[in-house]
Parts: sequence; structure tokens; C-alpha cells
Amino acid sequence: MAANSILKFFLPKDKVFFQLFESVSETVVQMAEKLKEVVHEKDFDKREILIKQIEDMEHVNDDHTHRIFTELEEILSLHSIGKTFTTWLLLWMTFAITFILQQKKSISIK
Repeated sequence: MAANSILKFFLPKDKVFFQLFESVSETVVQMAEKLKEVVHEKDFDKREILIKQIEDMEHVNDDHTHRIFTELEEILSLHSIGKTFTTWLLLWMTFAITFILQQKKSISIK
């Protein structure tokens, strides 16, 4: 019970924070699905369009990540443990996005 109270103390109270996290997570999944489409697409022109869509999603996630860090500064300015955990989670999401972007670059476009 005490651990639950401690955890609640470090969690952001603002719903926007969680909505942004969900949005980043959903976009990472969509990017992975698009990458799968790129791999299976035989038409190079269609591949180019799919790759552009992946890049556009990555830019949207950059904006969301920036907003998450801005929210963190406001919400968790005194809670370094919560900030550290959230930074770690965002870092791993960024690694996933970077991996997807590297894979799409390694697929021949033309």
C-alpha cells in the first residue's frame, strides 16, 4: 500500500502527459507497420511514398517528444526519479524510431 502511494506521488497528474506518451507509442507501432509494408512492396515508387510517410510520422513524434520533455519540466521539476524513468522510457522509444529509420534507409529505393 505504501509503495502505491509513493508511486502515485511521482506520477504526473496532467492527462496531456499520458496522451502524448500514448500517441508516441502508437506512432512507433504505425512506423513499424509501414516499414513492413516497405519491405514487402515491389513497386519502387510506392516504396518511396511509404518511406516518406515513415519520415513524416517521425517528425510528428519529434514534436510529441519535445512536448513530453516540456511537460516533464513543469510537472516533475522536483521529482528526479519520475523524470529519470520517463527519460529512460522516451530514450527507448527513440531507439525504436531510429532503428525503423535505419532499416528504411537500408532498403533500396531505386
